[in-house]
Amino acid sequence: MQAPICRANLSYLRCYILSKLKVYQTVHGISKIICQAFHEGIPDSQLVPAVTLLDGDAAMYGILRGTHEIINECKDLWRVWWYIDHGYFKRSDHNHGKFNGYYRVTKSNYQYSGLGEYPSDRWEALDVQLEPWRRHGDHILVCPMSYNMAVHTDVDHKEWMKNTIAEISRHTDRTILIKPKSSDMLLDEALTDCHAIVGFDTNALIDSVVAGVPAFNLGNSAVAPVALQDLTRIESPVYPDRRQWARNLAYNQWTLDEFRDGTAWESLQHNLDNNKDIKQRKRVSNA
Repeated sequence: MQAPICRANLSYLRCYILSKLKVYQTVHGISKIICQAFHEGIPDSQLVPAVTLLDGDAAMYGILRGTHEIINECKDLWRVWWYIDHGYFKRSDHNHGKFNGYYRVTKSNYQYSGLGEYPSDRWEALDVQLEPWRRHGDHILVCPMSYNMAVHTDVDHKEWMKNTIAEISRHTDRTILIKPKSSDMLLDEALTDCHAIVGFDTNALIDSVVAGVPAFNLGNSAVAPVALQDLTRIESPVYPDRRQWARNLAYNQWTLDEFRDGTAWESLQHNLDNNKDIKQRKRVSNA
């Protein structure tokens, strides 16, 4: 005769199942590959379709085909969500079917803050060079936020462009060059003789700072620690030391292999503890 199951144990089992991290996969092939890899590296996580929000924390790639709604529901419910997207350096070229680059994962945000005290090994392994700051240039480059991100964050795309260009024009007579995400113009070409770049959350801000072009960040970008937000200072950008910032970002991006073997998930938990420790030490030092 089978022993009766305790109601308390049933309740615990139900809570355990519901509290598992759900990795929300869309019907798109890219989402399937990336979400499958992330799921494989997290013990007890569940891979589910991006149709409706289930119990437990959430993880997803991008903001399309259902993930837009999942993210917004998480925000409304104060639920933890892990956002996956292209990395900060050496990204994968999905247009050519390549997945050999890096991906970022951020807790309840779209990009990492860029702050921290991470070591240099992962940055050095990338073999990316920080070019000297360019202190002379002719034009201002504006890289608008993508239409999809504008819709997702409830920003009027056209109004943002109009207001941003108007504000820049109040403080400089320089030519303003606009490069939408869909433009065929290469970023390197647009950065030639560029005085500064202005953007919302585009990776072009990070690429520009690496190339030595100062940035003005008007949104939620990991470039924030080495950029300005105040467009009244468009004629006097900053040229800070970028080395620690680059190390910090390198420690917050991973390859798909690092997703699969659990390195990314383990690092994310360690990074959270590390950031808490840094904040605690800063509070003590400021007391």
